[in-house]
Amino acid sequence: MLQASSSIIINAPPERVFQLLAQPELLSRRMKSVKSFKVISRGAGSMLTETTAGTDGRDTMFTLELRLLPPFRMEFHQIKGELRSLEGADVLESEDGATRITEAISFDVGIPLFGDLLGRAGIRQVIQRQIEERLAVLKELAEESWKR
Repeated sequence: MLQASSSIIINAPPERVFQLLAQPELLSRRMKSVKSFKVISRGAGSMLTETTAGTDGRDTMFTLELRLLPPFRMEFHQIKGELRSLEGADVLESEDGATRITEAISFDVGIPLFGDLLGRAGIRQVIQRQIEERLAVLKELAEESWKR
């Protein structure tokens, strides 16, 4: 299993940050790497999403199940996609009126062609960049809406 993670401080309370995490379509609209995104279904504390993301000239489609565990955690895992497995979590911590969010993902490439094209380190870099982009967009949205 490969891993990637990143943390960022957001100048908004955890409740506001979690509200945005629970609306992934808002984040996806602002992410340059996301080509398409849709919520397939929503249930009590969970949802299924379908995403096509592109980086380095290659698009990848995957379906995730998200579990919302308010107020400080969201977990996700791949139901369908090009990787053998992908799972992770966003964990929020209150920090002096702000929020530290850490996203960590574990994944298994498992597909020789995809792995051969980019190499394990290359795939880890792609996922790392997507985590960092997502957290930057989350920070922008949370701080923008919190200042109003």
